[in-house]
Amino acid sequence: LYFFFPSQPIDLEIFVYLLIFAIITTAIPFQVGETTIVLSQWVTLTAFLLYGIGAEMIIVQFSLIPIIYQMRNRPDVVTRVLFISWMFVVSSFFAAGVVHLLGFEVGNSNLVHLLIYGSLFALIHMFVNHLILYLRDQLIGIKEKFFSEDSKWDYSSILITLPFSIALVIMINELGVPAIFLLGVPFFGITVVVKMY
Repeated sequence: LYFFFPSQPIDLEIFVYLLIFAIITTAIPFQVGETTIVLSQWVTLTAFLLYGIGAEMIIVQFSLIPIIYQMRNRPDVVTRVLFISWMFVVSSFFAAGVVHLLGFEVGNSNLVHLLIYGSLFALIHMFVNHLILYLRDQLIGIKEKFFSEDSKWDYSSILITLPFSIALVIMINELGVPAIFLLGVPFFGITVVVKMY
């Protein structure tokens, strides 16, 4: 990552808050029918746009902690955790590679730049993620459609997380740490209300 992808110096205080907020967001998923939705991408995408793919990958891996805790009693917990961890690394690496080839600049806070490359990163990341899950299902004999009901909800969740993420990047550049709380607290409020209803 250090040699192949550009990055920005990391503000440790902002990074730690993003890390904490990603873990909290992952800990409060909500159900829509049979689909579980986690909206942590609003934080992980922010980390990518601000600091690059290394920061994003670290936050994604730590945000798996609540998922590991929820699966702790499953007999296949180690296999599942390793697979999920690997899947997110591959998805992040591939999405970052594509957007960098297309001209993405880490730390650029131009709104149009953030919209274009933030959207591309989120969509490619989600696509690679679903492709890996689909191939796994095919290998173990589960016949699932590539664009299942779950994947439709996942893609639509980008419409929720992307504006928050881009707004957070711009506000962090203007205000620093307070921006995380100005957007984070309402975001958690919305998530809890959605989870309840």
